[in-house]
Formats: sequence, structure tokens, C-alpha cells
Amino acid sequence: MEGPELLKLLLEKRGLNANSLADVLRDRSKQSQIQRYLAGNTKSPRPETLEPIAKYFGIGIEAFYQPLIAREIAQQLMLVPHEHRTENGSSNYQLAVPANAPTPLRPRPGLRETILQLGKSLEAYDESARKAVASLLADLALHPENAALTANRITALLDAPGNDVQPKSSTSQ
Repeated sequence: MEGPELLKLLLEKRGLNANSLADVLRDRSKQSQIQRYLAGNTKSPRPETLEPIAKYFGIGIEAFYQPLIAREIAQQLMLVPHEHRTENGSSNYQLAVPANAPTPLRPRPGLRETILQLGKSLEAYDESARKAVASLLADLALHPENAALTANRITALLDAPGNDVQPKSSTSQ
């Protein structure tokens, strides 16, 4: 699967097109570049063009340059059927990644549990407090070097007067 095909599937999944993606990325100048890439008129766009797109979709930029990685991403996101798997669960093909290709970051062990614990903790707060935390987490995603500051800001926000834990309703809706 080539990069443009992966991008088409990602756009379809989100109900977007080149215009709306450029709007979401807040960079109208990318619209024509995205359109040319989708049409196959640009075979190897610059990483500066594809990096914000990859970040938006939460994938590594190498998926747009490496057909096997694009296929694997599409399968992981259930955009296409999975390849036949061997008994140990691995694919029946190997990803050919050049030595100089950027390596996608993999979440560290325990990250999933941390996220689940955060979600469980946030259930007790009202919607406005949860939205404020979401905003701070979005900022953290863009600036991970500020993790300690973000943690302090979230803690202060949730401990602030008016953001008291909401009592759980005993009646079902």
C-alpha cells in the first residue's frame, strides 16, 4: 500500500478531504500539496509536508514513505483486512525499513495503565474540569518536555475550589 492510499483511507475514516484536512491543520497552504499527493502527482513529498499530517492521525511519518509500514498501519487501524498471521501472531512478511528511516515512538510499558487510571480518576469530575484537563493534555502532547509543569497544572486545576468531585448519581438514566 502506498502512502497516498493510506492517507485516502485515513481521510475517509474521519470524513475529511484535502480541503478540510488543511483547515484542521490550520495551514491552508498545505491543501494543494495534499491534493497533489493524493492524486499521485507528488511521489515523495518533503517530510515537512507530511509530518503534521502524520501527527494529526497519530502515526509515524514513515508510513507515508514505506508501503509495508503503510499497510501495517492500515491493518492496525482496521482500515483494511489483516494479512495472514503465523501461529505466533506475527505477520507473514517483514517490514523493510532503511537504516536512516525515522523510528516510530512506541509507548512505554505501563502507559496504558496510567491512561486508564487517569480516565477513571476524571470520571468523578464535571465536564468543564475534564475539558480543562483535556486541553492541558493536548498541550503536553505538543510539548512533552513540560510534563512536570503540566502535571502540576492538572493537579492544581482539579484541587481548585469549584472543581470538587461530583457525587455519583444512584439513579440510572
